[in-house]
Amino acid sequence: MILNSKAKKQFIHSVMNYINLSLLTMVGITLLSIIFSFLLTEQADNDAHAINLSGSMRMQIYHIGLAVTQSPEDALELIKKLDKTWKSALFTGYHETNLIDLKKTDPNSLAYIFNSAYRHWLDVVRPQLLEQINESDGLFALLAKQAQLTDTLVNKFQMHAESKIRRLRAFQLVAMLIITISGGLIFYLLKNRVEIPLSR
Repeated sequence: MILNSKAKKQFIHSVMNYINLSLLTMVGITLLSIIFSFLLTEQADNDAHAINLSGSMRMQIYHIGLAVTQSPEDALELIKKLDKTWKSALFTGYHETNLIDLKKTDPNSLAYIFNSAYRHWLDVVRPQLLEQINESDGLFALLAKQAQLTDTLVNKFQMHAESKIRRLRAFQLVAMLIITISGGLIFYLLKNRVEIPLSR
């Protein structure tokens, strides 16, 4: 009778362990999938802001080109505004101060394209604008080149954001598959290790 009671306690303890482990596994997998999805979504939001901000830089270049011919007195303020946009906190991770390291970077990477557009503005276009702010000769070609580089940057930001969205979808599919398989396995184990022994 004592042995039988002890066996029952062991069986109940074993059943509770299976149930607790099963619930913990399902909750853990679900929480991990939610956390990773949140992190990837947060990055996608930052990319959307980066697309909007880089698109605004393209428009600012057009405004500067118009100001050079129509109202040179406004051009300096527009140049300062564009400088501020380039130095936005959103772009902090893309600035590369070491040109040697930049040359080693993949030319198709976002960091390389960003710094190419930024260095062209900082080292070529901006000094020319400040020197010839009342003259339009030669400036339009530089501004057109800058607009082209900025347009490439906008497209690269968009491609970067789309790749993250694809990764998020792939992760969600994998997470759903893992949860489904884990749920089926847990259901099988509970049925064979808990339900059948209990019915016996």
